[in-house]
Amino acid sequence: RNTFAVQMDEKFNRLLKFGLTAFIENEVNRYMQLDQNDKIAYKWEQNTRVGGILAKNEGRIYRYNLQGNVVIVGPKIGDFELSGRVGGYFTLWKDSVALKAIARIRNTSASYFWEHYYSNHFSWNNNFDKELQTYIGGSIELPKRHLKLGLQVANNTNYLYFNENAMPTQASGSVQIVALDASLDLFFGKHFALENKGVYQVSSNQNVIPLPALALYNNLYYQTKLFNVLRVQLGVSSHFHTSYYAPAYMPATGQFYVQNKTKIGNYPLASAYANFHLKKTRFFLEYYHVNQSFMPNQNYFSMPNYPMNPTTMKMGISWNFYD
Repeated sequence: RNTFAVQMDEKFNRLLKFGLTAFIENEVNRYMQLDQNDKIAYKWEQNTRVGGILAKNEGRIYRYNLQGNVVIVGPKIGDFELSGRVGGYFTLWKDSVALKAIARIRNTSASYFWEHYYSNHFSWNNNFDKELQTYIGGSIELPKRHLKLGLQVANNTNYLYFNENAMPTQASGSVQIVALDASLDLFFGKHFALENKGVYQVSSNQNVIPLPALALYNNLYYQTKLFNVLRVQLGVSSHFHTSYYAPAYMPATGQFYVQNKTKIGNYPLASAYANFHLKKTRFFLEYYHVNQSFMPNQNYFSMPNYPMNPTTMKMGISWNFYD
C-alpha cells in the first residue's frame, strides 16, 4: 500500500481554524491458495482510492473529524466510506458535560476469500453484492458524576455472514441493531468503589446477527495505601449476559457461524482479585471463576461447546526496569 498525502495542520494555519488533508492511495493484494487440482493459484488485485480529512483536534469547546474516501480504479470501484465525529464540552448547572456524536456510512465489496475458497473440508465460489453499512451513535457524559449514557443505531444491507452450515452467505434485505449503554461509578468514602456498566441491545434478525438482550459488568473494590508506599486494591468483578444462540466456531475456516440449537448465558462469571503496586512493580492475585462451586447452574460456556475455565488461581508480576 502506497499513500501520497498533502496536509495542512491546524496549528500552523492562521487563516483556517481546522486541519485539511487530501490523499491518493494505491493498494496491491496478492492472494494465494490451492485450487481444485491441488495446484497453487494466484490472484492479483489492485485498487486506487482518493479521499480527504477535515478535522479540528484543538480547542476546549468542540472538536470534529470528518473524512471520506472512494475507490476510483480497480475491481472494488465504487466502494466508499464517509464518517464523522463531533464532540462538545460545556458547563451545565455548575457541572461539566461532554457530548459526542459519531456517524458512518460504508459501501464495501466482499473480500476475495469470502467469494473464492478451496480446502479439504470447505469450498465455495460466490458473487456477492456490495454490503452497505450505516451507523449513528452518540453519548452524554458527566465526568464529575462518573455517569455516561450512550445510544447506537446500525443498519446493515446485504450483510455477509456464515450460515448454519458454516458457509458464507448474504442476507436479503436489511438488519437493524439498536443498543443503549450506560456506565456509573459509585464511590463510598475514600476507600470503596463500585463500577457498573450495562448494555441493552436489540437485533431485528437474531438468525443473522444474534445478540444477548442484556450484558452487565460490575466491579466492587476496596483500595488503600499502606506505609505510604504500597497501593492495595481488593475486589470482586463479575460479567453477565442473558441467554442467546451465540455463534459457534468452525476450526477448519477459523470463522464463527450462526446456530440455533444451543443457548449460552444467564450465568454470572465472578472473580476475586488483589492488586498491589509498589514503586515500579505491580503484581496481582486472582481467584478466577470463584462462584463455580456454589452456583446451581453449571451451564457455563463462553460459546457453544467451549466451556469457561473452572475455578483457577492466577498470579502475575510487572516490573519496569527504567527510571
